[in-house]
Amino acid sequence: MGVPTLRVHDLRHTASSVWLGSEADPKVVQRILGHASAAMTMDLYGHLIDQNLRDAARKIGGTTGARRALGAGTTEPPGEETAL
Repeated sequence: MGVPTLRVHDLRHTASSVWLGSEADPKVVQRILGHASAAMTMDLYGHLIDQNLRDAARKIGGTTGARRALGAGTTEPPGEETAL
């Protein structure tokens, strides 16, 4: 039976994925990885936080009434939403 090869880079990628997927500050992850900038970190691993962005937007919309203001999930016309 063959044992999969595990490289240090694979562990680094996994750690980066876990940190960013757990909403760690990209600037902190950048410093841990030794990247020159957080932009470099996000260029390499930014695709991993797409779900976090959707979740954050959903949370904001759900707590501020933004969804109602956009007319989503309500029968009220935009601009005529009920005050919270």
